[in-house]
Amino acid sequence: MPYMIYQQYITEIKRAYAGHEDLNELYSDAKSHREWMEALQIDEKLRSSLVEPISAVEGAFLDLLGS
Repeated sequence: MPYMIYQQYITEIKRAYAGHEDLNELYSDAKSHREWMEALQIDEKLRSSLVEPISAVEGAFLDLLGS
């Protein structure tokens, strides 16, 4: 189930931000947020559940940068 939700995030981000001028900044922000969440000293399973969605967002922006 989460995969389908993440795919919706990715699809919508790519649709909304294709050709956007600030893609580098948006990607950098997403990456920073993911790294911060990965560094939280909380239960690993809980941390993973926080990191997964932002990783999908980060990946969407990275894909846009590669387009």
